[in-house]
Amino acid sequence: MKFNYQGSLQSAIDDEVRVGDVYPAKGGSGDTAIWVVVATSGDGKSVKVLGVDTYGDIVSATGYNMHSLRSRHKIGFVKELSELAFDIDPI
Repeated sequence: MKFNYQGSLQSAIDDEVRVGDVYPAKGGSGDTAIWVVVATSGDGKSVKVLGVDTYGDIVSATGYNMHSLRSRHKIGFVKELSELAFDIDPI
């Protein structure tokens, strides 16, 4: 799986956090350049994000409290991410 982006995206603040939103990574160690929201909790209190490097590769994953992203600048959106479906085959 890979994410394609140009690295210099516009930013905007938006209170709504949804699957597909893209936020810049802040400091820290490692190669994570952006965070992509891949899931939100049913109670609206937390999100799961994938960390993506400048090559578009997934390099990390973590969870955030929803309120911590609401004040951050969004820099992009991954269309149809919430529509992805993966087949799990028996082993």
